[in-house]
Amino acid sequence: MAISSGIPRGFNPHYYDMVVVGAGCAGSVCARRIAEVLGFHIAVFERQGHVAGLAYDYLRDDGSLIQPYGSRVYQSKSERVFSFLSRFTSWCKSKQSAAEETRQPYQPKNGYTALFERMLNHDLIDVFCNVDACQLVSIHETYTSLLGQPFGGELVYTGALDELFAFDEGKLYFESTLEHAFYTKLESNSRDLYNRYLERVGDIINFHPVGRLAEYCYYDMDAEIESALELSDELITCHVK
Repeated sequence: MAISSGIPRGFNPHYYDMVVVGAGCAGSVCARRIAEVLGFHIAVFERQGHVAGLAYDYLRDDGSLIQPYGSRVYQSKSERVFSFLSRFTSWCKSKQSAAEETRQPYQPKNGYTALFERMLNHDLIDVFCNVDACQLVSIHETYTSLLGQPFGGELVYTGALDELFAFDEGKLYFESTLEHAFYTKLESNSRDLYNRYLERVGDIINFHPVGRLAEYCYYDMDAEIESALELSDELITCHVK
C-alpha cells in the first residue's frame, strides 16, 4: 500500500481498474477484497488526512488510545464479518453489560486505525488522503468521469449522494449525535430526496453506493462491513469468468 497526501502530478486514472471514494469501513473492505480476489489496481480517495473514517484513533505518548470521533466498540453479530476483520487484528474483549449478552463487544488490540491500515496494505491499493473526490468525480446520465475523462472502471462510492450533485435537489439531513459523527435520520421527506438522487445514478452500471452515508441508512460497524462484503461478492461474480 502507498499512502500519499493529495493527487500526485501525472496521476493517470486509467491505470486503475477501480476507484473507491472513502477509506472508512465500507471503502476499505471493498478495496481489499477486490484487490486480492480480482487483482484490480485500486485508487482510494479519502477526504480526511487519515484512514478508518469515524473509527479513526491514535495513541498518545503515554500509550492511551484517543478516539476523536467518539468511542467505538465492535460488537460481533456476523461470523463472516468477524472472521474477515480478524485477519487484520487481534482482539481485546471489552466489559459486557447485561444488555449486551447476545453480542460480545470487542476492541482491536492496537486500535481501529491500525486495523484498517493493515486491511489497505496491499500492493495493488494506493490511498490518496486529503482528496475531496467530489471535486474529481462527475456524474453523467449513463457514465462517470474522473478528472474530466470518462472512467470505465468500477467506482465504489461511500459518501453522501447529494454532494455529488452539489445539493441541486436539496440537502440530505444527517443527525449529529456525537461531534463530527453523523447518522441518518430516516424521515419520509429525506428518504424521498435520497431516492431521487439514487435514481439519477441508477443507469450507471459501474457506480456502486455502499455504506452508511451512500445508502442513507443507519448502520453499526458490523452491518456496514457486511454490506460492503455483499457488494464485493456481486462485483467479484460479475468479473470472474
